[in-house]
Amino acid sequence: MEEVKYDYTKTHLEYQLTEYDCGTVTLLNAIRYLFKRSEINPEIYKFIMQYTLDKTNELGEIGKGRN
Repeated sequence: MEEVKYDYTKTHLEYQLTEYDCGTVTLLNAIRYLFKRSEINPEIYKFIMQYTLDKTNELGEIGKGRN
């Protein structure tokens, strides 16, 4: 039986800053755990932040929406 070797590296663990960012932090930590840093496209962080935290206004400006 062939031995399987895993390439474990320590990942930076993100913590919640407010009571509103639990989903965002969970997704970011999961991505960091599942993939190597070189495999993660920086756009994924932008999309996670945009779709889990920020609201857009009528012009599509991120972070300027109303509740």
